[in-house]
Amino acid sequence: MTTANHLETLLEAAITSGLCPTLRGWSSATGEVLPAQYLLLTRDLPRARARLRCAAEALLALLDVADGAYADGNGDHCAKFRALAAAPDWLLRPSEPDDNDPDVALVWECAVTHSGDWQGFLEALHQAGSVEWQWAIRRCRVLMRFEEEQGGDLAGLIGITAARPK
Repeated sequence: MTTANHLETLLEAAITSGLCPTLRGWSSATGEVLPAQYLLLTRDLPRARARLRCAAEALLALLDVADGAYADGNGDHCAKFRALAAAPDWLLRPSEPDDNDPDVALVWECAVTHSGDWQGFLEALHQAGSVEWQWAIRRCRVLMRFEEEQGGDLAGLIGITAARPK
C-alpha cells in the first residue's frame, strides 16, 4: 500500500466515525467517489481540518509514548507497561483486561484473587507446583519489581479498577 492509500484509509475512518462527514463527495460528471484527501484540499473545511489536526496530534503523542517506552529495548518485557504509564489520560482501555496476554493474566490473577498481594500470589504459585509454575513465578517477580520501581499499580494500568472477590 502506498502512503496515499494509508492516508485515505485513515480519512475514511474519520468519515465513517462521524469525525469528518464533510469529506465525502463524488463527481457529478462521472459518479466517481472522490478521494477524501483530494476533498480536504479542494474544499474549505476548517472544522474538518481542525478535527483532523487534533486527532493527528493525539496519534503523534501516542506514537511518541510508544517510541519512548520501547526505545531502550524491552529486556524486561515491561515496555507495554511503561507505555501505558506514560499514556495520556484520554487513552481508551479495554472494558475487561485482555488476559490473552500472559502478563495481563498474571496481574489480573494477583489483583482479583490475591487483592494485589504479590507475595500471596507467589506463595500460591509455589503451592500449586513451583516447577510447573516456574515461568509464572519468575515473571511475577519481574512484574513486582517493575511495579515497585515505577511506584505504580499495574492493575490500574491495564484497566482493573477494583479487586473482585474470588
